[in-house]
Amino acid sequence: MRLRHLLVFILIAVSISCAVTAPELPELGIEFIALVAILSIAVVSLSIMVGEALQSPGISAWSKDQLREVIAGVILAVLIWGATAGTTTIISALFLQDGVPDLPTMGKEALNPHIEYMESLYLKVADAYQTVGLYQGLSYFASLGGFWIYGGQGNSPYFGASVLMGPLGGAGNNLTIQILSFRLIQLFSEYVSAVFPTFILPIALAFRIFPFTRRMGNTLIAISLGALFVFPLSLMFVNEFWHATDWQYKDEVMAQGFAFDEMGLDQGFMDGVMNTIETICGSVAMRTFLSLGEIVWSLVFALIAAISCLTGYAACFVMYFHLFFWELWPLIATFLQLTIASIILTTVNMDWATGAAPGLQAIPETLLPAVMEATGFSIISLLVIAMITVTGTKAISTALGGEHVLYGISRFV
Repeated sequence: MRLRHLLVFILIAVSISCAVTAPELPELGIEFIALVAILSIAVVSLSIMVGEALQSPGISAWSKDQLREVIAGVILAVLIWGATAGTTTIISALFLQDGVPDLPTMGKEALNPHIEYMESLYLKVADAYQTVGLYQGLSYFASLGGFWIYGGQGNSPYFGASVLMGPLGGAGNNLTIQILSFRLIQLFSEYVSAVFPTFILPIALAFRIFPFTRRMGNTLIAISLGALFVFPLSLMFVNEFWHATDWQYKDEVMAQGFAFDEMGLDQGFMDGVMNTIETICGSVAMRTFLSLGEIVWSLVFALIAAISCLTGYAACFVMYFHLFFWELWPLIATFLQLTIASIILTTVNMDWATGAAPGLQAIPETLLPAVMEATGFSIISLLVIAMITVTGTKAISTALGGEHVLYGISRFV
């Protein structure tokens, strides 16, 4: 790596570290550029004096060339600085309103529609994942128990729904990466808006004026202009691409809900389950009976029933406790299970329940294709942003006489 490449890398790395940490970068303005111009003219003047004193045609010719380059650099610096400083004013005039943000901020805001759409898709994927998990975990079970005999009957009508959880998990991961990528681009836009106009660009113009750093200055000017103009324009192009895209699933998926109550409640399924639960839990007697347990109720039953034994109260107490605990309580529990199960099975309507839930069909038919559609748009958009920004920056660098190959950055293209 050449020395000028190393200097450019160090300069940008220092600016990033200072922008992230507590110390603020100094705001360098036209005064700094003018000071470097005066210093450059002084260096060239000194070289002219040395050439004349030594009567060296080579030094004199080099000095004259450098003087012309300094003057050209000053003119270029004034033009670029004026164009950059007046960008917001020009944009305000074009949009015929005051308070229009600078180009990096406009580029950042241009990504908002796509980010908001991906975030809404992520919420719908999360709702659908939770809904599928709840559906595939639902089952109906009725049991009948005795002393040594136990019988039961069960059914899980939504067992196959779990196959959707894998694609939904992948969709959530894809959307997470896309949202993070575009949020990072927005964060970089804030960095460009805060650092490049007041720090990187003045140093780049100063490098362009100073005789010994002219090529590096041209390269750094190209990077600055690419970040300040080409990069935001690429984001605005993506925004136009967003609005011009013929979305096949966008309207349909935004109108569809994927939460459990939105996919099953209108079919009577959740209504039946919730009404049954509310009936059981809403009864004070039922809640008390279920919460005390067989031991407490066996004691209560034995205490009351043993009164009939009079003198043999203690022996009858043990007998009735054993009767209730081992015989009556299992029958009562089984009766409640059968009653509750029959209520649920009747309310839900097994003909509908054993089939696939109609609401789940929207997941593979609408939600997952919408995520894939947004993923494809995101990948193309990221490639477009990279290609426009890097290609435009390289073109500016070549036109100014800087590096044609921007090491590291060119590998994006």
